[in-house]
Amino acid sequence: MLNSWMQEGYAMMMDGQAAQACDHWSKAWEAIRPRFDPAVRSCHPTAPVPDGTQPLYDWVQDFALELYNAALDDIRYAKMGIRLCRDVISQFPDEDELFQLNFRADLGQFYYLARRTEEGQRVLLDLIHDFPDRAAGYARLADLLAYGARPEDAGPDPQRAVDLFERAIARPVSDAVAYDLQKRLDDLREELT
Repeated sequence: MLNSWMQEGYAMMMDGQAAQACDHWSKAWEAIRPRFDPAVRSCHPTAPVPDGTQPLYDWVQDFALELYNAALDDIRYAKMGIRLCRDVISQFPDEDELFQLNFRADLGQFYYLARRTEEGQRVLLDLIHDFPDRAAGYARLADLLAYGARPEDAGPDPQRAVDLFERAIARPVSDAVAYDLQKRLDDLREELT
């Protein structure tokens, strides 16, 4: 049954039906989550989901991405995203750094999409504090401040976004090129003039 829900979710994802994919995957997650032993602190020991064909490490990241896509149109999926990210972060604290960075940044963004901006900002500021030499927190918060959480939103504080990009570049963060921080800063400055 779990594999069936997962594969149906992938089929819907491929058809551009993010919300329907998330509905299937939510059922699978709710069935899988209680089965984790607290001693399991990384996705890799759980490897493929029971009787499934997709490794858990990849699937939870795909799930978070589709929840983001669905949350752009429906706040319910932002709330699902908050729960997924909190579950994953607490269950798998020994997972690799990039995995942790991405889920914490996703959590901040889901709070913004759920219109809980203060909580989202706190998550992303904590991410910057905990990983000051990585771009994820700076970039995600700067984008939210510059452009808002949804395409129709207005950015609440574009100047603060400029400051965050400048701070990340000046540090310098180790992955500035991967996040294209200088170009994003230049584009934002141009939009503000």
